[in-house]
Amino acid sequence: MFKRRNSKWPTGYQWRQFFKVLSKKEKIVFLALFILFLSSLTFLFLNFYLKNTEPAAAKGGTFIEGVIGQPRFINPAYANSDVDRDLVQLIFSGLMKYDENMNIIPDLAERYEIEGEGEIYKFYLKENLFWQDNKPITADDVIFTIQTIQNPDFKSPLQANWVGIEAEKINDLTIKFTLRKPYGAFLENSTIGIMPKHIWNNITAENFPFELYHLNPIGSGPYKLKDLKKNNSNQIVSLTLVQNPLYSGKKPYISKIKFLFFNNEKDLINAAQKKEIKAFSLASDGKINNNWENYSFSMPRYFSVFFNQEKSKVLAEKDVRLALNYAVNKKEISEQAIDSPILPEIYGFNPPLEIYQFDPEKAKAILEEAGFKDNNGIREKIISKNPAFTF
Repeated sequence: MFKRRNSKWPTGYQWRQFFKVLSKKEKIVFLALFILFLSSLTFLFLNFYLKNTEPAAAKGGTFIEGVIGQPRFINPAYANSDVDRDLVQLIFSGLMKYDENMNIIPDLAERYEIEGEGEIYKFYLKENLFWQDNKPITADDVIFTIQTIQNPDFKSPLQANWVGIEAEKINDLTIKFTLRKPYGAFLENSTIGIMPKHIWNNITAENFPFELYHLNPIGSGPYKLKDLKKNNSNQIVSLTLVQNPLYSGKKPYISKIKFLFFNNEKDLINAAQKKEIKAFSLASDGKINNNWENYSFSMPRYFSVFFNQEKSKVLAEKDVRLALNYAVNKKEISEQAIDSPILPEIYGFNPPLEIYQFDPEKAKAILEEAGFKDNNGIREKIISKNPAFTF
């Protein structure tokens, strides 16, 4: 004989009678506890979700940027405007590159070595590197790029960065650079984009600036040129880049980048107000609505005053220059005054070993010790009114 057990879990009918057996006060307490339970459960779920997940960029899409000006030299050796430099960064690769934290890391190079006291750098290229036209990248391309920049006939704006540096091919994948003396910031030089030798090798220095490849570049960077459109006046109005499938590094998330070019700031702002572009930069404080997020970037730029020793016998004396350093109130001139001709943001920056704080009394003492006497204010004129400065 079987006997059915009594179920301890309330039936559906019993659940429906639940609120009928509660008093008004009990109902209020129950609802308050129930809401507290749901709130706690939601908080615990969100907390678990946030701790165990992280945001990730979505792949695809088109980014449209507005730019004032025209591209002219999309070429690492000639790029000398903001427009050209931006495009070169996207289309070309260097031996090294900057990461998102502004650290210099390998790009075309797999690794590098520094020998001696820092006057020799060896770079080892990755295997199976290709240009966007499927031609292989070798050490010959690197040597060709550097020698083109160094050749005064080509008049590259980067020539000064490579004076006195010898580039030597060890084998197809190894390049050796020999410096006259150690230079801590040489890795910055190595971020220069590499040019394809098979494209530019037979072009003379006289014809180099007029080559069509400046606006139809073949590179090895994350993006390649898809199309370039001009108006009836032969001005470039847009340029579109797409992902380069042969890029050796991490593939970019954005599938397509489109640049729209404008003649002036007014036209650029009008396009932004009409939502024709997604990003732009202004040199001035242009009037724009509040629907845009503002980002600021540090620019390696400064204004300086140098003592021209060749045009002043007084300034040719070390003690006078030392006194002038103490006599200049840099804080009063600008809160942004620095004590070195190298900006802190520049890679490999080392703070100056000695900083000259504003101290006019020490300046006077240095001049007196150097033999400059106070003769009716002559000494003070040397400190504060000497015209032999260069800007």
